[in-house]
Formats: sequence, C-alpha cells, structure tokens
Amino acid sequence: GAAAGAGAGMAGGTGGAPQGGSMSGGASGADQPAVAVMPEQSGALYRFAFDGIVFEVDPRIGARIVTFSLGDKNILTGPSANPDNFGSTYWPSPQSVWNWPPPAEIDKLAYAARIEGDTLVLDSMVHAALSLQVTKRFRVDHAHGQMVLEFALKNTGNAAATWAPWAISRVAPGGLTFLGLGAGGSIANNGSTPAAFSTQNGVAWYDDAAVPGTTSTKNFFDGLGWLAHVMPAERLLFVQSFPDVAVGAAAEAEIEVYVDGARKYVELEAQGTNASIAAGGTLSWTVRWSLTKLDAGVSLSVGSPSLLDAVKTVLDNR
Repeated sequence: GAAAGAGAGMAGGTGGAPQGGSMSGGASGADQPAVAVMPEQSGALYRFAFDGIVFEVDPRIGARIVTFSLGDKNILTGPSANPDNFGSTYWPSPQSVWNWPPPAEIDKLAYAARIEGDTLVLDSMVHAALSLQVTKRFRVDHAHGQMVLEFALKNTGNAAATWAPWAISRVAPGGLTFLGLGAGGSIANNGSTPAAFSTQNGVAWYDDAAVPGTTSTKNFFDGLGWLAHVMPAERLLFVQSFPDVAVGAAAEAEIEVYVDGARKYVELEAQGTNASIAAGGTLSWTVRWSLTKLDAGVSLSVGSPSLLDAVKTVLDNR
C-alpha cells in the first residue's frame, strides 16, 4: 500500500492521461445510463446481465461466483479445471488459522439467498469452530459499468478476533497478470516457490504463457489497491479494485498470485486490512470488478503503456 492511493500504481507507467479508444464492449464510462440492474434467478443460479456482461452466483456452493463474462467469454474457470478450486470465492485470512481445506460453511456449503431491491444478498451458515459467518452483497454500478462486491465477516463469538477479508478468483492459464507495487514491494512468502514476475516502472508483471514447467508457485505483494488480468485470445481485461492496505497491515499480503502446478488455473487473490472484530461485530470490505474488451491497438505485452492506460481508465471511473 501507499498513501498515494490506487492511481499511484500507474506512476511512470502510462506517461500521462489515459489514451482514448482503448476499450470497447462493456467498457465503463459516463455514457452508460444510470439504470438499476436487477438480479434475477436463473434456475439454481442468480444472475445480473447488463451491456453484454453476465455475472452469475451459485448459492449452493458457497455463494461462489461462477460466471463473469463479456460476449459469452467467461473470465473465470469452471469445475473442469479443478472440481474444488474454480470460480471466485471468499475466505478469512490468515490461512494459518484454518490450514486446509477452507472452512466449508464459508467456501462450499449452501448460502441463503435473497434479493433486496437491486442487490443480491447471500448469508453463509456459521462456522462454529471459527465463530464466523459471511454475508455477500452483490450489485451493479451501471453508471460505471462495474460490479460491486461487498463482503461482511461477522464474529459470532464471545470475544474479539482478528481477521482480514480475502477474495480468490481463478482464471485460465496463459494470461497476463499485473499489479501496481506499493512501498512494501514483493514480500517473502514462507518458502513457497515464486513465479517469474518482472517489474517495470513500479508495476509487477507475470506472463503465464511464457513460463514453462509444472511447479506450483505463489507470490505475495504489497499493492496499490488493484489487480489486473488479461485473457489474450479474447482480449478481455479483468480489473479488481479494492481499498489499499497500508504496509504491514495485511494478515498475509494485500495481493497474492498462485499458479496451479497442473497449470489448470491461476488464482488472483486480494486481501483487505487485518482488523480486530469485536464480539458480535462485522468487518466489511468492498471490491469492484470490471470486464472490458480491449481494442486492437492495445498491446498485450509485459510493460505495455497502452494496457496500463486501459487499467487507469477503469480505476479513474469509480
């Protein structure tokens, strides 16, 4: 994290104001009508659909986000990549408290779903051993063409407990992942093998298609409140933005990137500030998702100024 905030992640990388015309189809902007987008039930799933984007949640498996697509191209993996680790989920951090597998009541068991106006609300069961319950609230910010994901972690116990929020999204291999580095930079990660990230102008880049081998890797970073990923063949840009975490204030790290050893998926992971939650209290955290199709003029390469401009356009439009 850094006091300069999310926009500082572009420092030295874009050379000024965002270039025009870098995105199309599902791109956010002032021309979007500020019309409420209502969630709908579609079979067992709940979905939002707007401007070619589809966002779907399955309440039966941990209120997992199973679809975030533009033009029928889903940025998230399905169970064929891994029957347990697919789509986008939420965990309490640090993992060292619960080890593995993730708390079932939070990660994979059914949530109670309801619609409140333009918001989909999903409540987990209580995890007795951890004294935790999760509520997820999803809605569309149509004026900015983005999904708003609000996560609430409730301490159901009788004493204060310290936790951080953690969102984990799985994408297909072969993409380009990048993030703005905060003052803490790259962080040692307890002996895990790091992936081959490179750093240019304060931005860390990982080109999965250029990395051989079948070794699981994990990298920890102090970021600047954003994490981006490109699906090259489809030219889709996925941007997650969230409150910047001050250096040293994360339970593990503000941003983590895990590469599956079988090369079936890559995990894009964001964490919020580690905080004490009073008995009966709640820790809330909001993440914004954007999915846009990049024009042919945007270079999809490590260090690309036009690609950083596209991200800056998203970050400035919140």
